[in-house]
Amino acid sequence: VTANGTELYYERQGSGPPLVMVHGSWGDSFNWMMVAPILAANFDVVTYDRRGHGQSAPSGDPGSRTQDEDDLIALVEALEIAPANAAGNSFGASTVLGAAARRPEVFARIAGHEPPLLRLATGAAQHLVDEQLAGIAQTTKYLDAGEYAEGAKYFVENVAFGPGAWQQLPEPVQETFIKHAPTFLDEQR
Repeated sequence: VTANGTELYYERQGSGPPLVMVHGSWGDSFNWMMVAPILAANFDVVTYDRRGHGQSAPSGDPGSRTQDEDDLIALVEALEIAPANAAGNSFGASTVLGAAARRPEVFARIAGHEPPLLRLATGAAQHLVDEQLAGIAQTTKYLDAGEYAEGAKYFVENVAFGPGAWQQLPEPVQETFIKHAPTFLDEQR
């Protein structure tokens, strides 16, 4: 599907009400491979690669969450499945929330898992937010320097999962993290 001038790769399976699955920053539609077939028993499941991820074309300029929101809306409209259910994880959750806030008529229901909206958090957990923001800042320093593998590893071990987690990831998952490092950097900018 061409969405806002960018080719987006998608897959569909199942039947029933439409459900669009939106992946996070470091992954692609492959992230949904375990759950999509289960959901396809009750839904018309659409998984897709956001621009700059997986088999979708990269953005010609630095990407933004608004651009991803526009792509999600365009995908739903191109497939003629509005109003669709949409579920997102991490940056994909932020994308779903933003798209639904801007164009609520495109969505029937939405679900967001762990949207990284850290700058909105305040109060007693501020020290945890500050730690996360510092970890993301260090990750972007590695990525700015072109050290994608080091930045991906740093993110996994210091922001997402914890010390030693990088070595526990299968090599193809590590490669996916490294491949999508430039897009993560765009999203942070």
